[in-house]
Amino acid sequence: MVRLTIELPDDVRNRLQSRAGAGGFGSVEHYARAILEATAEDELDDAAVEQLLIERASEGGPTIEFTSDWAQQFRAEVRQRREQTGGPKTGEGGP
Repeated sequence: MVRLTIELPDDVRNRLQSRAGAGGFGSVEHYARAILEATAEDELDDAAVEQLLIERASEGGPTIEFTSDWAQQFRAEVRQRREQTGGPKTGEGGP
């Protein structure tokens, strides 16, 4: 396993802490790891993401309730972040 260290401005870390807490994650690190693992997969559909989350939940780590409303909100947040950062648009290698 490789350790990844990321320096973040305080305001970004604070937002991530809020999202991690709201999502049931014990720390920003657990939240970031879940996001990175989910996005590292080739083509994840809703069922694959749900399965990944179920596997993580069974490992005894933090859990979230995966509903279609949550998935829609998550995708909207990803699209918004991509627009803000100039990342790939929908259909260009992402959800």
